[in-house]
Amino acid sequence: MKILNILKSYNFNKYFLFIFLICVLFPFTQLKYIWGFSGYSKVANILLLFLSLFTFFYWIKNDFINKKIWYKYMFPCFLIFISYLINISISVYSDYNNISLVGLLLPMAINLSIPYFYHRNMLNVSSIWSFSYKLILTIVFLGLLDYIYIFLIGFNGFPIETASGLFITGYFSIYHDLGLGIPYFRFYSCFGEPGDLAMWLIPFILYALHYKKYIGLIILFIGFILSFSLGGIISLGLAIFIRILLLKKMKSIVVLILFFGVLSFSGFDSFLNDSYIEKGKSATVREDNFTTGISNALTIIFTKPFGLELSSKTSENQNQNLYSGSNFSPTTYLQRGGFLAFFGFLFLIFFSIHDSFKILLNKHSSNLSVIIAITLICYFPYIFQRMTLWDSVMFSWLFLPVLFNYNRKIYFKGD
Repeated sequence: MKILNILKSYNFNKYFLFIFLICVLFPFTQLKYIWGFSGYSKVANILLLFLSLFTFFYWIKNDFINKKIWYKYMFPCFLIFISYLINISISVYSDYNNISLVGLLLPMAINLSIPYFYHRNMLNVSSIWSFSYKLILTIVFLGLLDYIYIFLIGFNGFPIETASGLFITGYFSIYHDLGLGIPYFRFYSCFGEPGDLAMWLIPFILYALHYKKYIGLIILFIGFILSFSLGGIISLGLAIFIRILLLKKMKSIVVLILFFGVLSFSGFDSFLNDSYIEKGKSATVREDNFTTGISNALTIIFTKPFGLELSSKTSENQNQNLYSGSNFSPTTYLQRGGFLAFFGFLFLIFFSIHDSFKILLNKHSSNLSVIIAITLICYFPYIFQRMTLWDSVMFSWLFLPVLFNYNRKIYFKGD
């Protein structure tokens, strides 16, 4: 009852809340595996896809489309969705077992449906961020209790097998199984990789810092540190650096100079270098994926205009001559959807970063908008990782509305 009362306090539309919570339970987190209802994933994905497309077509039929929002964000997402749909349809036609690939359509489908919720005032930026902050905070806190229970008290956890390999779960968290039931020490919370957790904690750490939610900040920061994510450390450092510069206060600038001075004398740069070297094979694979993907790009564009043959089995994808892995996002989109998806993703990235800089330079931008703009800029290096913000369904709910506000000259100065 208490949870229902909390949800009611946000005055969310029921249709919006239903889709949002399904996104959290299925595509966004690994809770479906932790709580044992992963068997419903295909049903949930198809339901989300149907509802998103229904909402999109209802929107374009009945509502006015802001031209800037359309060509900057909706059209690139539409290009990616259509190209993915064509290639996935071909794959499913050749082998029905590839029906699980439908999940790849979800992020862009939900992106296309967001303007409906936005224009109908079902999606208030401040409210959705406040709710999401509390949700992430709860997820991380419960995951840390799991972490203590497993690594300090000695709870064995529950072994499970997923499409990504063998894992061990607690009641609220998941860890890779190193063999013999030994969980990997890095903190995952309920995400598929520690790096994914670190990536998602960055904006909420900035949120907690700005709104002086210090207990929450400590909890999130502990989770962030225990993820041991090199990319997360670099991105969070960059985010804090930008935020302090924007304050334009002499005290903040002095603190910033002293902070980097201490890091320099403490050998932090050596720590980063050593951390990268320790990645060994993983770092080499990422570098190889990048160079191979770039060299194969033109060949794929001209010989495979709708992308490589897709399979739900990773091994079959890896056996293709032009396959270059999934560690460089632009070429991943090229492989999955051909030239339309490739250019659609580049446009989406470009306008997101472009508008983020303009938000930072606009004196009317709200504090929440500034936090989100900083996050988008600092997420750019993640295109060299396996997953980026733009690949997630949460980009739709948390970031697109802020970009919409900017393009409609709505700044919400009071938030």
